[in-house]
Parts: sequence; C-alpha cells; structure tokens
Amino acid sequence: MKLIYYSLTTLWHNKATTAIKVVSFALGLGICIILFTRIAYDLSYDTCLNGYENLYQLKTDYKTAGNESGQIAECYGGLAGALLEELPDIVESATTVRDLGEDSFSTLDGERIYGQSLAVDSMFFATMGIEVLSGNPSLDMQQPGAIYVSSQFVNDFMHGENPVGRKLSFFDGEQEGTIKGIFKSLPSNNSLNSPDILFTLPQTRLGIWGYDRWDNQNRRMEIENNGWHSYIRLKDNDIDPKLLHRLINQVLVNHAPPTDDSSAEIFAIPIRKITLDDPNVRRLVFVMGAIALAIMLITALNYVLMSISSLSKRTKGIGVHKCCGAGDAAIGSMFFIETFVTIIIALLLMWAILFIASEPLESKIGITLNDLFSAGRAWIIVAVVAVITAIGVMIPVPIFTRIPVTSIFRRFSRNNPGWKRALLFVEIAAVALIFAWLCVTTVQYIHICNIDKGYNPDRLVMMQTNQPEGMMSHLNNLPYVEGTAISFGSPIAQYPSRTVMDDSRNPIFSSRYDMCSPNIVELAEMQLKSGSLPQRDGEALVNEEFVRQYGLRDDSPEAMSGRFTVFLQNSPVNVTGIVKDFDIGGNRIHGISEPIIMTYTNESPAWFLIKLKEPFRKNFNALNKNLAESLGNDGWFTSSVKELEDAKNAPVRNIITIYCIALAVCIIITVIGLVGFIGDDIYRRSKEIAVRKINGASSRQIIELLCRDLMMTAVPATLIGTVVAWLSLREWFMQYTIVAPHIGVWYPVSAVTVLLAVTVTATLLTRRVALENPVVSLKSE
Repeated sequence: MKLIYYSLTTLWHNKATTAIKVVSFALGLGICIILFTRIAYDLSYDTCLNGYENLYQLKTDYKTAGNESGQIAECYGGLAGALLEELPDIVESATTVRDLGEDSFSTLDGERIYGQSLAVDSMFFATMGIEVLSGNPSLDMQQPGAIYVSSQFVNDFMHGENPVGRKLSFFDGEQEGTIKGIFKSLPSNNSLNSPDILFTLPQTRLGIWGYDRWDNQNRRMEIENNGWHSYIRLKDNDIDPKLLHRLINQVLVNHAPPTDDSSAEIFAIPIRKITLDDPNVRRLVFVMGAIALAIMLITALNYVLMSISSLSKRTKGIGVHKCCGAGDAAIGSMFFIETFVTIIIALLLMWAILFIASEPLESKIGITLNDLFSAGRAWIIVAVVAVITAIGVMIPVPIFTRIPVTSIFRRFSRNNPGWKRALLFVEIAAVALIFAWLCVTTVQYIHICNIDKGYNPDRLVMMQTNQPEGMMSHLNNLPYVEGTAISFGSPIAQYPSRTVMDDSRNPIFSSRYDMCSPNIVELAEMQLKSGSLPQRDGEALVNEEFVRQYGLRDDSPEAMSGRFTVFLQNSPVNVTGIVKDFDIGGNRIHGISEPIIMTYTNESPAWFLIKLKEPFRKNFNALNKNLAESLGNDGWFTSSVKELEDAKNAPVRNIITIYCIALAVCIIITVIGLVGFIGDDIYRRSKEIAVRKINGASSRQIIELLCRDLMMTAVPATLIGTVVAWLSLREWFMQYTIVAPHIGVWYPVSAVTVLLAVTVTATLLTRRVALENPVVSLKSE
C-alpha cells in the first residue's frame, strides 16, 4: 500500500507533467485501438454467420466469343437448387439470393421506410446461418408476398412493436406483402450488406428476371451483373477442393452445356475468403497495421523519453526512498504503478472523448462504435495497453534503479544523452515515416474522389415512377427544374447490358445499354467527341471504349465521323455519334472503362434524369413535396446522383478521415515528447546558457545553439523515415492506374513539415530561457 501511496503522491505533485502524459497516452491509445479494432473488424467479415466454416459462395467465370468475365458473383438462377438436388451427400443446403439494394417501402398508413433489401428463397436462413427470432421461413418464404424484417428494422421503424401481420407496399407501389417473421440483425461486416427486409422469391416481378433459369438469354444477362448470388452449405468442409470443383461443374454441364461461342466455369469459395483474399482489403490492412504499430511505438517511446527527461528532477526523491530502505524492486514497482495509473486515467479520458464525439466520429469512419468495440475484440484493448505499458516501463526502470543514494547531496550527473537522443531519433523517424505515409496516401485518396468522371453529377436527380404519363412535361414546367431527360440508368447506379454482334450475328462483346433522350448529353455535361445526337428510333450514341472494343481505330472513317452500324442482340442500330468515356459504376479509378451504347427513345418510361437549379437541397425538397402531392406517397422514388456517388466513395472518405486523425495525433504526441526532451535539456544546460549570456551571447545565438543540437538528431531521423515511407509505398501505388499529379513532391513536403514542427516547438520552448536574466539561473548553483 505504501508503494501505491508514494506513486500517487508523485503523480499528484507533478500534476502538469502527469496531465501531459495522460493526454499523450489518451490520443495514442485512442488511435491505436481504433486502427487495430478496425483491422480486426475487417478480418472478421462473415464470422457473424453461424457455421461459416461450411458456407461457400459460388462464383462464375463466363467465356463468350473469346471474352472472359473473370470470377464474378453472378450465377445461373437454377444453379443452387440443382446442386442441392444432385449432390445430396455433399451439399447440406443451398440458396439463391438477389441483392435489391436500398429501396423505399410504404406502410398502409402512408409512412415511407427505407431499407436494404434482398430477394431470397425458403432455404436462405438455414444456408446462411442467420438466426430467426419469429416465424417459419421454410414455409413462409415459399409463398408470394411473404416478408421478413430484421430486429434492428423493427426497433428503428416499428418502434419496437410486433410487426408480424403488417403490410408493406414495394416496387414503387406495384406489389404488396405481409410481414411474416423477424430475423436477428447482422453487424455491418458481412457480405450480405446487412439486409433490413427480405422478400420471398416467388414474386411476379422477380419471376421475369430469370429465377431458376438456365437458358442462353439468362447466360448473357448473368455475365453483365444482372444475375443471382448463390451459396451452398457443405456437410463436411474437409472435402477435397478439386473434387468439389469437379462435381459442381459436372452439374453445370448437365444443365448448361458449353457451346461453340460460350461456356462457364463455377468456383466454390469459402465465405471467409471472399474478403480475406481481396487484394484491396489486404493492402488496407497492411497500411493500417503499420500505422497502428508505428503510433503505438511513438506513444510508448514518447512516454519513455519524458520519463528519462525528468530524471534530473527526480534523483533526490529516489535517493530519499533508497535511504528509507527501498530496493531496486520497490523503485521499479513504484514506476510501474505510476505508468499503470497514468494509462488507466488516459483510457478513461479516451472513452470520454469517444462518447462525446461518437456521432460525428461514426459518421466519419462509417462504422458504429458498438460494432467496432464489440465484446469479442476487448482483447485488442488489453493487448495494446499491455504492450505500451511494457515498453514504457522496461526502458526507464533500469535507469531509475541505478540512481545512487549520494544523489541526495549532489546533482546526479548520469545524463544519458545517448539514451535520450537514440529514443528521440527513433521517435522522429517513426513520425516522419507515418507522416509521409499519411500525407501521400491522403493526397491520392482525395485525388481519387475528385477525379474527372466525364460527366457532372451535381444537381442531378434520378427519378423512378409507375405513373410516367405526362411526367416529362410536368417536371419541365416546375420553376426549379433546369431540364429533364429520359434514362433507364445512371453512371453511378450503372446500366443493364446487351450483347454486341458482328454482321454474321456472332457475339463480339457485352456492352452497357441505355435507352435515353438525346438531351442527356447536355444535361449530364458529357462531351460529344464526333458525330451528332440521335434523332429517331434505331439511332444511338456510343462511347470511346465501345469503339475500341468494336475494333475501330481512332483514325478510321467510322470513328472520325462517328457513324457506323452495329447489331445489338440481332437488331441493327445506326451509331450517329461518339461521346468521350465517362465513369460507370466508379470503376475509372482502377483504370477500367466500360463500353456503353445509348439508344434513342422519346417514350415516357419509368425512369427520368432531372437537373435542378440552385440551391439544390431546397429545390430537391420542393421536388419531393410536389411529387408527393401529385402522385401520393407510393409509386415514385427519387435520389441525388451526387449523394449516390458520395455513398459509393464513403469507404475512401472514411479512410481519409482516419488518416487525418492519425496525422493530428502524431503531431501532438511528437510535440509533447519534444517538450519533455527540450525542457530537460534546458534544465541541464541552464548554467552553460547563463555563462554564455554573461560572455556576450545574444538570445538569438542561444536559441540557434539549442535548435542546432536538436536538428543534428531530427534531420537524419526525418530523412530515414521519409525514405522508408517512399520505398514501402511504391508497391501500394501499383494498384492504381491513375495517380495524383506530382505525388512525389509530397515526400519532401512531409519531411519539411516534420522538421518545421520540431523547429517551431524548440524555438518556443527555448525563447523563455534565452531571454531570462542569467543571474536567476546561477542562483540555484
């Protein structure tokens, strides 16, 4: 108890130093724990599914006319059922799923509800390992109109009341269903996008999409991301992968035999590997892990540096303890208690900050703190605290225990400048490394988010309605509408696909497809490269990638004039113009350009693209209010193209936010460490400084003297850290075909920034002693 009392007394008597250490620990622990738990979060994808070890997702590699799709998630609608029927000794259950994305639904009293939805069959829950809280899905999901909702959906929109028996309308009011049961909500780290609402597959609208089909038309649809996701649960996951692959593809051949121009191959992949084998996830985990380790090291070394820097002030106190009988073990125990108590207080401060800033923090990082700090990841907090405590204690304790009893009567001269400068060197090198990493990657991510997309999403609104008659003129007559175009898709929400054929009707490639009015080019601010806009049925625009895949050179007469004829699924289409490539589905950042053909139409469809005047938010709300008054609450849906784009870029923006927070933490921790180091340096050299001033040294010369000594450590450490960052990031940039211009400039910029921060901190701290009367310094000697 005496050791605890003495340790707490020491902390209380040095309140300012303790407060600085607590703040340093709180910031460092906070960002380390967030980064490490985020890594564990990413690496635990789909572990929320019961029995995930036996769960496999099926992927298909389609080959059509020499073109290969690669492994994509879309499969034949009838694949899962056929595997369950024909491989009963291997497959325990199988399910077919269609992701319907986020949609709006309406209750009978007119309340609009938004949620993530899936279309599933009766085997979905048994196959995926999702807990059912109420209902009998094996029977309910075989009936048209059955709906299951998540427990979180019940809490958010049904106010905790039992929703079973309530009706919802969906598909823009075209269909109606009844809630039959509730399933346990999934955390956000799962491959199913945490669905809120599950529809039964036997719906009229779903039936026309090709569920349970094997025909060639369906095959062409599947290759273009219009198909079904299939999952199987094996009875034994120890089966030979090669045998499983052969058996699955034999079933495929039985139902969809290859033809001269098309074939497919099915791959069964363990559900956990879908995320773990993603190269983007692996790179992100590597970068975040390296940053977290570096910040943890910086935090620990910063504490060690401050502890050793206080050595000259604590020698007499330790000498007194030794005179009273304290041995090395007691001195070490007191220091351990000080460190442990400081970290506990820092943890409390960290949790208080996270609690106060939870809402803005969750919105910035894209994950709720409840999901991030689940009970299963508590060991990460314990491990981080243990490592930092161990580093923070192991280095200073041997130095403190060597202080002799004679230190009571004279100043302890064991300065250990080598220890302190080595620690400072490592800390500054680590800071320079992390700072360069974060600066360069943040600039790259910002460039990705702001890259020229070939169209302008600002003020564009997608609208879908089941009452299209007269809607075009109605929208154009609204005072806040700048223009309206017909379009069955959008660059961010993607388009359906069609097969492009040659003159002999042989498939050449698959292209994105849209039916639109000609004014969409002006409305979306696309660039017409050559030719003219289509004016009648049977005419179309194509993009540059379409021309390349069609086999036309840029200098060919067809490409230069923008006029040629293609066959779109056996129907001739006259191309009248070529537009420059624009981003489709956010793939441009990876150097992927997709072909698209936009055929002319003047019919009133269900889809419109609307451009509003400024101010956008006010006019967007006015548009929704007008549609609600004109059409009621059902039968229409609007969404901002810019907001859809921002949602798609949200993961990148979340990473930028985390990196910027880490940058700020690195700077603050480094400044705190410098304060302790420079303060001790000034304390040790106070007599030298006073003598120099008496001999005529100016205040500027004193500041330059102290800063020059510090720069001899800081400059080489910064250079080494920056060079290591450059070497380690070269491979990271290989994933991008588009790199921010002059990205290499940011390495020296980051190095100069670190040195500038060191210089400013040193100047501010030494300025006071440089201006002080030397007599004051010599009085204590």
